Amino acid sequence: MSHSPFQIIIDTLDLSVNAIKPVVEAMKVTANTARHQLLLPDSEQGLQEPLFAYTLFLTENTLSGHNRTIKQLLADYNNQWSFLFDAVRDGDKTLEPLVKKARAAQKAAHARLRAILDSGNGDGRTEYEALTAALTALSEQMGENARAAAARSRKGIPHHHTKVKAWQAAMWSGFSVSTIRRYKIHPKYGLPPPPLNDTIGPEAAFRTWGDQLRAKKAAASEASAKDHAIPLSCVGKKEKVRHGLA
Repeated sequence: MSHSPFQIIIDTLDLSVNAIKPVVEAMKVTANTARHQLLLPDSEQGLQEPLFAYTLFLTENTLSGHNRTIKQLLADYNNQWSFLFDAVRDGDKTLEPLVKKARAAQKAAHARLRAILDSGNGDGRTEYEALTAALTALSEQMGENARAAAARSRKGIPHHHTKVKAWQAAMWSGFSVSTIRRYKIHPKYGLPPPPLNDTIGPEAAFRTWGDQLRAKKAAASEASAKDHAIPLSCVGKKEKVRHGLA
């Protein structure tokens, strides 16, 4: 069963409006130093779905149609973007210039969307590309600011310097790149970065560190399991056989 152009527009706008709301709330959590990644246009947890209406109508399909519901959804959509930029600005006042650029690009994209829905034709690729570029620039600067703030917060905390790339350390240690970066930025959480000196090379250091961290996580998991016993009825046949319970 095919949907009418009106229903397609309504469904698309409704999806985008509801998708941007949790991003706005997540942006208010300033303790999350990785929240800047949500502003990337291709972020599945961030702006990919909130951008859907702009993506669809500015770069792919051209439809026309206006009614009271569409008019209200367009207004809601624009307002949610305003709330998002306000949250970014409130979290880091130094981002004001880039926030203004992104907001201007979003307004231009929104105006183009309204024009296309009015006429049923037109191309909004220029406005869309300007918006995604502005969001990317905002995200990157926000991330740089967060990293700089994290470095300042490490002042006085003993740590080791290494020129080893994160991907290489990940291969040696057996942990993901994101884990390597997290421990590098926050050495006070968990084990410190491995010491690098002339006695033990970087590969051996990261392999040893990886083994130690896995052991620590395994111990924590075992302790948690003891505190949270699993009913025998929930244990699989393979595990029952393994432990002599079958």
